Amino acid sequence: MTDYSTFLNQVEDLLITEALQPWQVQAQEAWLPWVANEELKSRWIEMIVSGKNDLVRAAGFLALARVANLGPGEERLLSEFYRGYALETGNLNLFIDYLLTGASPPLALWQGYFLKVLQREEPPHPHFWEQFSAFMRHPGFHRVLEQFSAVRLPALAVGMLLLNNPAVGELRRRFLTELTNPWMAAAFVSTLRAREVLGLDLDEQLVGLAAFLRTDYSVKEFRELKLKSNLDDAFSLFEVEHPCRELGACETFDPANPHANAIVYHGCGGRVAGLLKYRNPLLNYPWITESALRFKGRADVFFALCLLGLPPFEYQLLTGNAPRLFTDLLEEHPMAPLADRYDHLNTGDAKPGATLIAKG
Repeated sequence: MTDYSTFLNQVEDLLITEALQPWQVQAQEAWLPWVANEELKSRWIEMIVSGKNDLVRAAGFLALARVANLGPGEERLLSEFYRGYALETGNLNLFIDYLLTGASPPLALWQGYFLKVLQREEPPHPHFWEQFSAFMRHPGFHRVLEQFSAVRLPALAVGMLLLNNPAVGELRRRFLTELTNPWMAAAFVSTLRAREVLGLDLDEQLVGLAAFLRTDYSVKEFRELKLKSNLDDAFSLFEVEHPCRELGACETFDPANPHANAIVYHGCGGRVAGLLKYRNPLLNYPWITESALRFKGRADVFFALCLLGLPPFEYQLLTGNAPRLFTDLLEEHPMAPLADRYDHLNTGDAKPGATLIAKG
């Protein structure tokens, strides 16, 4: 049997030649680049159902799972293929990170991967929690967010992730009672309209930072934001590099299928644009599969990532040279208790517990 690393490399090579390169040629000037044309989709569906070798089938699946606005039959094909193939080989779970940068990762990932890992006796690898965060805030799951809101993890942790989902809508009201936590209050800022944000008291550092992590301000509104906020000097580059400073507001877009202008707007570089592409990877072109976020090792960027749902693992190490403000606030992060359990596990002081989700 092909070893995992060889399989992964061969599938990635096939993806480039059969999906990403022709997609870039077809959609480079398209208004909705995440909507692949019917010819490409037919090619990828044929790869899935062809009965050819595992490499071809897996590459077709991964290509189709990147496409926005799939029909019910196409969505069903993805979920059925994932369930059958995952049980058969398990190889598709090598591509969880890749699937979560696409427009239509199958809902079957919930039962077939995330729920299974959460219910194991042994604690998952720390990177699993970053995958779980990306899954919970993925805009493609807007129709089933109610289902995710019932995850039996601490309400603060679930709320922190779902409030970072751009399609959270009225479900956000479920977490109003948790807004006494400063991180939850800051995450809630992303669900408000720009004028509502400007009406808040923005002196509190987390709320003020959250107010800067959006791109729907006019130039005039952005000037007002700067006057109303009182961010610590450690966050100065979030203001200096902010695209609204000169470009004004990004055009309104569907977070599950952004148009070309929104993608170009968020390709301007800098911390804010990079962070928003971390929160919603569909603000990249579909043929870009890696995070465009630069300076990920910088303390201010790491801190902002935690506001967008990154679990604060090893934050003492990553923010060692950061202002005390960062470490003090990170101790109150909804997922800090989880991070602390892993720190204790690594030092041998304690175990993180049997399971991190109740068994049904």
